[in-house]
Amino acid sequence: MMNVLILILCGVSFTMLALAMNRHYKQVAGKAPNRITRITLRTLGFVGLSAGLAGCLWQYGWSVGLVHWLGALSFAVLLVVLILSYRPGWCAPLLGLGLRGRIETNENQK
Repeated sequence: MMNVLILILCGVSFTMLALAMNRHYKQVAGKAPNRITRITLRTLGFVGLSAGLAGCLWQYGWSVGLVHWLGALSFAVLLVVLILSYRPGWCAPLLGLGLRGRIETNENQK
């Protein structure tokens, strides 16, 4: 169960870090983020990755925990890359935009 939680935490954290970039935020929200939003997303992303590392180290110790965390990071990054490439609207609930309605992404932006 802890493995799934660490994977979800790493995935959400990397999504937050990706959304802190102007390009990916525009893909999802249709506008550029302001400075406070970028700083908040970066902070939440780094805190989440740190919490994932702490969870791996707590469960497995230093030798295996670090390797397990790096594996979880690799898989989480693959999922985030695929989601942002093919379905960027799926990231909208992380921004709180899911409650405002469906976000139409412009498929012509490449």
